[in-house]
Amino acid sequence: MSNELKWLHRQLRFGSAFLIAGLVVIPFGISLERRMEPLPFNARIVTAFGILLVGIAIAFLWRYFHGRRNPQAAARLANEAFDERYRMIRARAGNRAYWISLALAYLGLSYVSHMQGRMAPVLTVDALWYYLAALVVFPFAIYIATLVYDERHK
Repeated sequence: MSNELKWLHRQLRFGSAFLIAGLVVIPFGISLERRMEPLPFNARIVTAFGILLVGIAIAFLWRYFHGRRNPQAAARLANEAFDERYRMIRARAGNRAYWISLALAYLGLSYVSHMQGRMAPVLTVDALWYYLAALVVFPFAIYIATLVYDERHK
């Protein structure tokens, strides 16, 4: 089996698995939201996770169907997936994003430690939520920016 066919079949397998998982998690999350007794967490997060899984599935399945219709595009995407240069670029971008997330997590933990010693003002729940969201979004933005920069300049 050629690299293109292996790549296409992998896209279909992953897309199908993510779609099934998302279609299982979404109704579960909706049923949790409808419960009368209160939960110790916001049940909408479970439904949102299911929607995320379906979105990931759509990306994999789109690549599969696009590759089936356009064999040249499938060959190009499969070659890029196995190309050592692109692997190095992705590894470098992942490494940079990891160090950014590590630094942000350390800063957050240091701040919380100083809060405990009453040396810093206490974070509100909203401020903490935004900080945690930035802890996820900012390293991802660094990853994407590094990918784009390295692909154009190396």
